[in-house]
Amino acid sequence: DGLDWRNCSGNIRVTIAAERFETAPGDRFRAFGMLSAPTPATNPGGFDRAAHARADRCLCRLHLDSPACLIALDRGSTFLVQRAISRLQAACRAQLAATIVPEQLPLAEALLLGRREELDDSLRDAFLTTGTIHLLCVSGLHVGLLAAALGLLLLRMPGVRRHYRWILAAAAGAYVLLVGAQPPVIRAAIMLWVAMAAGAVGRKPLSANTWAVAGLIVLALNPADLFRTGTQLSFLCAACLAAAVGSVRRGPADQIIGDANFIGPRLVRHFAQWVVRSSQVNGRLWLLSAPLVLARFNILSLLPILLNLLLIPPAAAALCLGAAAMLLGGVPWVGPALGAAAGAMLALIEATVDAAARLPGGHWWLPGPAAWWLLGFYAAAACFWAWPGGFSRRRRFALLALWTIVGLGASWWTKPRDEVRCTIIAVGHGCSVLIESPDGRTMLYDAGGLSDPKSVARQIAGVLWHRGITHLDAIVLSHADSDHFNAVPELLRKFSVGIVYASPAMLGRDRIAWHSDPADGERTESALQSLMAALQAHRVPAQIIAAGDRLILSADGRAVMEVLHPPKRSALGDDNVNSLVAAATFDGRSLLLTGDLEKGGLLDLLAEEPRDCDVILAPHHGSRQPRLNDLLVWSSPEWVVVSDSRNRPTPGDRGPLGDVVGATTLHTSRSGAIEVRLRTDRVQVSPFLPAARSCSQPAAR
Repeated sequence: DGLDWRNCSGNIRVTIAAERFETAPGDRFRAFGMLSAPTPATNPGGFDRAAHARADRCLCRLHLDSPACLIALDRGSTFLVQRAISRLQAACRAQLAATIVPEQLPLAEALLLGRREELDDSLRDAFLTTGTIHLLCVSGLHVGLLAAALGLLLLRMPGVRRHYRWILAAAAGAYVLLVGAQPPVIRAAIMLWVAMAAGAVGRKPLSANTWAVAGLIVLALNPADLFRTGTQLSFLCAACLAAAVGSVRRGPADQIIGDANFIGPRLVRHFAQWVVRSSQVNGRLWLLSAPLVLARFNILSLLPILLNLLLIPPAAAALCLGAAAMLLGGVPWVGPALGAAAGAMLALIEATVDAAARLPGGHWWLPGPAAWWLLGFYAAAACFWAWPGGFSRRRRFALLALWTIVGLGASWWTKPRDEVRCTIIAVGHGCSVLIESPDGRTMLYDAGGLSDPKSVARQIAGVLWHRGITHLDAIVLSHADSDHFNAVPELLRKFSVGIVYASPAMLGRDRIAWHSDPADGERTESALQSLMAALQAHRVPAQIIAAGDRLILSADGRAVMEVLHPPKRSALGDDNVNSLVAAATFDGRSLLLTGDLEKGGLLDLLAEEPRDCDVILAPHHGSRQPRLNDLLVWSSPEWVVVSDSRNRPTPGDRGPLGDVVGATTLHTSRSGAIEVRLRTDRVQVSPFLPAARSCSQPAAR
């Protein structure tokens, strides 16, 4: 508690800085590390890790710098159930590794066991953009396919045919334990058990009752699971399939196929009818799940309607062959043959998904619908399911179209605002500022961070989608440090960008790379090459700007960005010295953006006439440097904002930066994203996290 050690108990997530560390359930250790709380969402539209961890009853995390920080006290009992399950999982992974080629092994572990840690990021993105990510998340589909295959096999074995229901139920329970008892798998297993029990007593299971029983049991195990996207999609798809079984009727396409003698034998006609009816079911599944997927993942793809039909057969074959390889992998000739066949199916799946992901226009990154629209959509779907005869098909589509128009109209309609809204996004040790003009123009000043570029891009993209933004008129890059631009290539995949502006030192032909650390310099130059390649691939023009240039942010000219530094001929020094300093202004109110300005560049700026501003983004993430106090006096801000990280906080041994001029100091590491509204009569500064209160400064100063 800050004064004394206190005993406590509970769940904790432990991370160890090591490539591999062997342990098993039941082992007891003494650990020495850094204890912290899971981070909440720090940006609008961001992922709340604290709420997600709290749903697993995990309120703390412990980071260990090395395995040496763990001291083993004793090993768990050999007869512990969790330990036996862990050994079974390890044995299954070993059998897969022995029978399936290494190139397909990560996909095999993801498809069969739900282990996606070793899966390549590009392949995972391909599954996401094609709407087939559910194949990598062990769910009811996997349980259903394996149960169907095992049931067909058991029914053809005279000795066990009478007991196939019990064998099937036991196999489903074993698979649930093997893959970690995730809610979608539990839901599918419960529905299977209820169906088996009903069949054993000669009763026909009611789909609605079975679905409700599964929901009640999942709710009892962990109520928070019903509010997770995976669980919601699982129950939605199960309800849709239950409703579609009885509602898919013989239509015109079936009539043509059934009456056409030239199509061929009966098997071909049955296959054609299966394609037609499966397409109808797939269409309904897509229609029901697409709004939730769009709301949670901001992606809309039409590919799943057709792609699922193409992938279900090889996925079913890979599942069955892979499961057989895990059971019979030790049998000579049989195990390798099963593994080779499973690997071929996995290669087919990977090639199909990769080709589909490359199709132009196959998917769109979009802002998600509002919560009220989602609630209305699924309430209407529930009514259609509960009273199938109450609404004709034509009326259902009319109501759906009307509700979609209402949602689109609400998202497009924006109340006119007479202000410039600037959002200093919390990206950790990095920088990104979203600037929105009164007439809807948008601009980013920097987009990068020290952490993984894709993670930084997700944080920035979440803010943009939360604002309903799909197009950026411009991106302004302050300088060639990777923590200020490395997220741009990923953002170009998800947003259209009009133009990229940068300083002469970053994009000029006479660029000279100055790096005190060779490793950091190599990393920065590599990131810069990736940026230029991404700009060329997406056909985004790049233009050099320098001191004296003005970027117009609104049609009436009241909102502008004025470049103050560097001069057109770059100063001699590293990239920080040549940071692009700009002031976003609106009716005399301004936000000063300073990049990583330091040393000679800072002296050059201070040699100019003092520039009064309302808010300043502290240079170089608020690090203490010579003449920093002079910069604060030169700009006389009311607020000083520091874009920093919890892991690399700004030293505060000399007090907040703003104390020099009596300004309020805010840190993104503590306050989250910080919104600055530049208005004619006042400037309003609002931190995202509730720990810090919003404040405003009137025009009279």
